[in-house]
Amino acid sequence: MLNLKGRLPARALISCAVLLLFSTLSVTSILMYLQAHSVSTALLHTVAGFTFMLAVGWHMKNNFPGLKHALRWRQGGRISWVLPTVSILVLAVILGSVSQSQPLLSVYEWGNRIRAGQAGEVERLSYERITLGGSEAPVVLELDLRRGPFWRWPTYAFWLETLEGEFIQALYATHKIGKNDFFMQATRLANGEFQFEEAPETKSERERPESLPVFLHRLGRRSETGRLVPAGDQVLADGVTGATMGTSFLAQIAGVASGHNKVRLMFEMNQSFDYNDYYSHDRFPDDPIYSGNGYSAQPSLVYGVEIDLSQSGQIRKLELLGHGHHSGRDGEIYKDVSRLTTALESVERLLVEVM
Repeated sequence: MLNLKGRLPARALISCAVLLLFSTLSVTSILMYLQAHSVSTALLHTVAGFTFMLAVGWHMKNNFPGLKHALRWRQGGRISWVLPTVSILVLAVILGSVSQSQPLLSVYEWGNRIRAGQAGEVERLSYERITLGGSEAPVVLELDLRRGPFWRWPTYAFWLETLEGEFIQALYATHKIGKNDFFMQATRLANGEFQFEEAPETKSERERPESLPVFLHRLGRRSETGRLVPAGDQVLADGVTGATMGTSFLAQIAGVASGHNKVRLMFEMNQSFDYNDYYSHDRFPDDPIYSGNGYSAQPSLVYGVEIDLSQSGQIRKLELLGHGHHSGRDGEIYKDVSRLTTALESVERLLVEVM
């Protein structure tokens, strides 16, 4: 509105701008926290944020005398606690965010679960289909894995073992563990973020015994360094290795070894970089594997169920049995999963049907 002199009142203009920009930032912040935001939302939030900074700077300039008075240590002959109180609160929020402390980290992860769940609602309606073991062999098992909100391109393997825990055969393993092909090199930067680059010529230096320790100990094949990792480039046959599925999938398994009826179907999965409050990057500083270049973070999860291969039509759900050792020291299954967080939401459901 024009005043009597035909000029815009600067103070009222800036105050209105601050109010409108604050409202815009509030709305876009809530949208970005609760929803998988679009580029338009992110762009609006960024532009409004920078404009808000300019408007607040101008507002502070116009109201500097009042601000200066509020920041005084003494007001009316008494000590003012305004500046110390505000400074402590702001510093606590900054330090809590940088250090990923509770309850701030829980608030952040809650938003992640909401956004991931929304994205998953569409994805869960579709499945990838894969067939393993050769087209000439009869299909014996069908695996139905429905991914959870924190399924992020993990390494995993299915295998059969006797009820006493003796390894029978590998059914399916992702290419990286099946061929020992960890060709991506990750470097942790000073700011805590990771830089990735392809380095196939040094992949032999990135053995990952902590990736699937239960499976690798059951498999029992050692590398030249003595570690329990598949050695060489042809560890598991091509028929049982494949790409990591980024979506839910149905896997038909053919050519299951005969001679066993009642067996246990096992599944182990692990994904790197999923640090949490307990499994932090510096949790085991003297452990060269956990603190090495694999960045395993939360340990592997192990699922299993007993099935009878002679009884077709069975549908069984694989139950969570526990987790593997955080650095692959042994092949034990540790039942206490209370220190795992997002890893527990990687798999929503895992079924097997005997065909």
